[in-house]
Amino acid sequence: MVSNTATMGGGISMYGAAQITGITVVSNTAPYGGGIDILADVRMSGVTVISNTATYGGGIRNQGDLTIVSSTLMGNRTTSVVGSSGGAIRSDGNLTVTASAITDNWSLTGGGLRLVPGSNTRISDSQILRNIGSYGGGGITNEGTLSLVSSLVQDNQENFTGGVASGTPVMEA
Repeated sequence: MVSNTATMGGGISMYGAAQITGITVVSNTAPYGGGIDILADVRMSGVTVISNTATYGGGIRNQGDLTIVSSTLMGNRTTSVVGSSGGAIRSDGNLTVTASAITDNWSLTGGGLRLVPGSNTRISDSQILRNIGSYGGGGITNEGTLSLVSSLVQDNQENFTGGVASGTPVMEA
């Protein structure tokens, strides 16, 4: 999926349960989910999401139950519109990230991930590196429920909180 434009999901819009394996989603644009927009139960494995742009969820906007395994989200960004969020991922639903890399993404809020109120997220054995947010968490902005397990959050930048800006995280070794 390369260089597409849409209203929702520049590269892919997922409205039904699906499994995605081994694809690359690059340089797509949409207001919601620049690369992928998800409103269902979706499992992604070995997926690469690079250089996509949106107002909400530069790489992925999730409003369903999303599982990401052994994947890379890199160089995604949101627009500079006030309220834009989630350079790599904006999640309004349930999100599980395992053995994946979220690197070099940019957004006004949540350079790597923006986890909204009511969302549930578990990140394990993953790397969240070199993401930039202008307000609230360069790596992760969390207002939902967050569990970080055996993951590296490093070299993220933001005016106030570089790594994780969160109300109630649960962090495990």
